[in-house]
Amino acid sequence: MILRFLSSIPGFTDLPVLLQRLLLLAIMLLVTWLGVRVLRFFLHRYWQGNRLLRVDPTYVNFIKNVSTAAVYFVGFGVVIYSIPELRALWVSLLASAGILAAILGFASQQAFSNIISGVFLVIFKPIRVDDTIEIDQKYIGVVEDVTIRHVILRNTRNQRIVIPNSVLSSATIINYNLKDNPICSHVEFTFPPQVDFRRVISTLRHLGEAHPLCRDYRTPQQKAAEAPIVEVRVIQVLPSGVLVRAYVWSDTPGEAFNCRCDLYRDALLAFQAAGIEVAFVRM
Repeated sequence: MILRFLSSIPGFTDLPVLLQRLLLLAIMLLVTWLGVRVLRFFLHRYWQGNRLLRVDPTYVNFIKNVSTAAVYFVGFGVVIYSIPELRALWVSLLASAGILAAILGFASQQAFSNIISGVFLVIFKPIRVDDTIEIDQKYIGVVEDVTIRHVILRNTRNQRIVIPNSVLSSATIINYNLKDNPICSHVEFTFPPQVDFRRVISTLRHLGEAHPLCRDYRTPQQKAAEAPIVEVRVIQVLPSGVLVRAYVWSDTPGEAFNCRCDLYRDALLAFQAAGIEVAFVRM
């Protein structure tokens, strides 16, 4: 149909056949690209205009990506149908469907695995857009996008990590935003056995409770028992010294990281000023 329309344009049929096919291919690719842009624009306008729906951004991004893939797939089919040479080639390929199916099945096994895993990620929502996650204690960052093939993770260095959905479906994921945002930071030091531990505990507790990012998440029972906001405990006796840990709560993972870094700095300065020897710091 598109080829017949172009043939009705004066001078088009006078062009070489190869040039006609290239022009048709370029037009179809341009129309497909414009279709994708228009579709994503209207989807974006729809979600922006209906903020009261409070739809999870993960669903929005996934629907956009699936819709884009569908438009490209339809455009690819229209291109094949519109160009007789490509249509004949496609028919000849289908004639050897057994071999083709085996090749495509083997080549697309991983692709289909990623697609199915992406659908499961959207349905069961172990991760969502804007969640801070840690994968196999190897990658940590904020989820920027969930596509039908992969997840884009932004780490603390503002780098983008592309992780296939099939990898995520079998990985161990720590989601810091799945239930509650509050994070408990562990600030750990190792001291020689002869150190004054009462002074160490008092210093860590005072520095933690004085930090502006420290939050009071004690239960009513703990408050009634006058439990401290920052709990400091002697965790373990090691050959290298005695391990002491302070538990400091913050509202978000980012605030917890900044609070922990500040407390390591402030504690080291306080211990140096008080003449308290530190064996080493556990990060």
